[in-house]
Amino acid sequence: MSIALKLEGKAWSNFQDTELAPLTKKFYSRWLGLFMEHCEVDMPDKLLELGTVHEIEDRIIQWLGTLKEAGKATATMKGALASVVFFYSCNRVKIDSRYVGRRIPRKPTLPHRSPTKEEVAAIVEAANMRGKALAGLFASSGVRVGAVPHLKIRHRRKVTPDEMEHKDCSCKDRSQPLRFNGYLLNVYEGDPEQYFTFVSEEAGRWLDTYHNLRKNAGEVLGPNSPLFREEFDMEKPAIVAEPSQCTEGMIKTFMSRAAITAGVKPIVRINGDAKPGAHRHEWKNIHGYRMFFSTAATNAGVNFSFKELMLGHHLNLEKSYYDSNNPRSVHAALAEYLKMQDAVTLFTNSLLERDNKVLREQVTEIQDLRDDNLKLNRIVAEQAKQLQAISRRLDK
Repeated sequence: MSIALKLEGKAWSNFQDTELAPLTKKFYSRWLGLFMEHCEVDMPDKLLELGTVHEIEDRIIQWLGTLKEAGKATATMKGALASVVFFYSCNRVKIDSRYVGRRIPRKPTLPHRSPTKEEVAAIVEAANMRGKALAGLFASSGVRVGAVPHLKIRHRRKVTPDEMEHKDCSCKDRSQPLRFNGYLLNVYEGDPEQYFTFVSEEAGRWLDTYHNLRKNAGEVLGPNSPLFREEFDMEKPAIVAEPSQCTEGMIKTFMSRAAITAGVKPIVRINGDAKPGAHRHEWKNIHGYRMFFSTAATNAGVNFSFKELMLGHHLNLEKSYYDSNNPRSVHAALAEYLKMQDAVTLFTNSLLERDNKVLREQVTEIQDLRDDNLKLNRIVAEQAKQLQAISRRLDK
């Protein structure tokens, strides 16, 4: 018999007042409600009245036992335990999660891999423009899916000429400035976890095309417009003009369908005996793109610290003391990113377009130098004539 839960009271307020990502708080709240039903209490405050800490731990262990009997996966049970432990910690009750967690069955880690460049390219080819921009962003920047809904137009910018100039850097080839026409992406702006990474030139073009599509549909894009909005019907002006922020769940579903449409992942039909979530693909739906980025960076010889910084990982004190706003920091990170840009560029024509652009720029520079040299030669010849004329006058 289900219990009518009343999510209110001091204990609930303490839990709700904590700084958590909205999806995480929703996830924890769901499991907390299930634990309340197991303990047959209707209010969170009553969870604090189950007895001593040891008695509470025994109730949690008993609950985990019922989850195990229900066939819940190891990761699911860990999430359930984390939710309850966090609730108690918000109310100054310390649960020994290591002791309780020993009741969760251990399962061997299933092997998984990163998607190949061909698989990601197939997804891009089969996707609409929004899908191309999303897949390109994930593959070329390594950004987490949870960060994407909060990204705004202002969070991506071009690298400045000053940041591409060689000044007090360790670059081996300093004959000319760095060349990069992609984007620098600021992730988790204003958060302690803030960091920056880069979006490849190829993915940057898809992102620009996606934004132009939204503009042409009638949306007014500004600095605070979402980098990615929900899918919309271009025939409905009212919806076009009022973009809604996409959610992490929306993006996961969208990318999963894109992979299925491209034939990269099979459609899994659950039969009567299978449990939802029991099927495991060779590579993870979204996290596989981060693995793709990390693998490309490692194979390209990117400095480990810069690779971790571009993935948003902690490096003990290094990240805390690293000034990512300094132009020299951007230069150093970009120099490392350029080592791997070809590895995260999905189509050969993108590489050819970039190389052709570089060649055209170099030809222009050579022509400018030649023109400057011709001007200099004319000036020298004119001065030589003047000197000869002066010399003849002196001889007379």
